[in-house]
Amino acid sequence: MPEHYAAVLKSLLAILLCCVFTNVSHAQPVNPADTVEVSAIKLSLKLRSSVLWYHHDVQSISPEQIASLPFRDTIPLAIRRKITASLVQQDVYLKFNVRNTDDTSITCYFLPGYFFRRIDLFKLSGGDSGAALIPDTSGDPMGYRKIIFAPKEISTIFAHLQFVKTSVNSLDPDLVRDYYLDSFITRKKSEFAYLNIITFVFSGILLMMILYSIAVAFRNRSREFLLYACYACCLGLMLFLKSYLFKSPSSFYYFFEGYLDFVMQSFGTMVYLSFLRTFINAKKGFPFIYDMFRWEQIFIGFSILAFSYYYFFTNNYLIQDAVENWSKYIWSACALVFIVYAFRRKNKMLNYLALGHSILLVCGLMSLYLIVAPAAIKNHLPRLLQSALIYYELGSQANWCSSW
Repeated sequence: MPEHYAAVLKSLLAILLCCVFTNVSHAQPVNPADTVEVSAIKLSLKLRSSVLWYHHDVQSISPEQIASLPFRDTIPLAIRRKITASLVQQDVYLKFNVRNTDDTSITCYFLPGYFFRRIDLFKLSGGDSGAALIPDTSGDPMGYRKIIFAPKEISTIFAHLQFVKTSVNSLDPDLVRDYYLDSFITRKKSEFAYLNIITFVFSGILLMMILYSIAVAFRNRSREFLLYACYACCLGLMLFLKSYLFKSPSSFYYFFEGYLDFVMQSFGTMVYLSFLRTFINAKKGFPFIYDMFRWEQIFIGFSILAFSYYYFFTNNYLIQDAVENWSKYIWSACALVFIVYAFRRKNKMLNYLALGHSILLVCGLMSLYLIVAPAAIKNHLPRLLQSALIYYELGSQANWCSSW
């Protein structure tokens, strides 16, 4: 009897060990050595489960060295959805295996995601001593690269990527057939078509504000309304360009997303503070507000200079990103101080302005939170409310109503 129990226990132990090792093996990262069959791609294919990646600080790596880089797991979900600031200033390398079983050549386009200032592709075929650079014949210097696979070809593709210095990058590579490329890009651009429509409407309202402010300024000889028109022009042009250029692989759009949008927003905020100081006659009636706005304008001027320096003359995106985020934190803190001060003074005009700034502050903080928050948090919100831009537009609209 004891021998029978011992045999049963041994069997149970063996089954348990098999289950444990089976679970461990399933918990290992998917081996992206699985070859991509390009002849099976009808339209496009996500390379999420087929690509290895490696990243490091910028340094010179020759094509012969690329194949020996320590590529590791597939791209993590968090990285595919949101690129960290530390990764933006690094070089990224991708690797995936491909095979063409057809008797004819197949042309595909490799799209790594958004936004990249450098995309270099290399191919390593059987018998080659090192990876060879694939000449860029795509006609697009920034968004995608053309790859031609010969009949019966089996090879490994390597990609060398450098990000644009912005917080809206993504790394989620696709392989697209040549006849589907235009439709693929159009589909990507139309994913947020509803948000672009809202932004265009808001830009039209801002245009109305600009014309009305100019008319009031000339009729009443009020210099402050020219300042307001300048503020509305900065804000309206920034929002219009964000929607009009949305996901367009062009050098100007990359420059806009990486640099110009923050500068336009900062300059517009600086002009708006000048408008408020003049509009409420802060120098005589509210000296505390006058001094606070004046120091805030000086701070904005220095933040623009610092941001410009780190954008044009360094590769340190971590500090550049910190300058942008902390500038917005300071704006929010000053807005909160103004709101508290205005409500405590119990002045009717200040109360209207404080109400508008309260809505602007809440919406602005929500917008900033969505920019820096992990992507997993955004997915719990309705699709329209996942965009940081919509909150900024709503807050600006409320603030405009309170100013008038």
